[in-house]
Amino acid sequence: MTVPKAVAAIVAAAVSFFLSAPESLHRVAGVALWFVVVDSVSGVVAARFAGQMTSTVFRTKLRDKVSCYASLLALCGGVGVLASSWAWVVAGFWAICGAEGLSIVENTRCLLRGAGPQLAPVAQLLDRLTGFLSAADKTPTDQPPSA
Repeated sequence: MTVPKAVAAIVAAAVSFFLSAPESLHRVAGVALWFVVVDSVSGVVAARFAGQMTSTVFRTKLRDKVSCYASLLALCGGVGVLASSWAWVVAGFWAICGAEGLSIVENTRCLLRGAGPQLAPVAQLLDRLTGFLSAADKTPTDQPPSA
């Protein structure tokens, strides 16, 4: 079997697997996709606002994001097949929504930091929220995350 045929077989298996999924999985997949799109756009805006936008960084981060999420969903899909339950795949999509939601809050915090004193209370609230939600966040608060 050649590489293109193997890739086509994998894609066909994945498509047939997800087409047999319940409607709730389709809905949460759409929600997760919107979270990814909104996070990517807010990251690009925050990076551009800070003057740190480069296409190389964007491509690298997008590739890393897609590979991590594909690995997560593959793992959840495998567990779901073994457990005969779609709940694991739905949980994987909700995990993506949670991670992307946190990233959107961080991007918004970076955008509000340069917005002026009238939005300082909102920026302080977002600082507390992101500090509470991501204790492992070691990025300086005056630099936005790259898109």
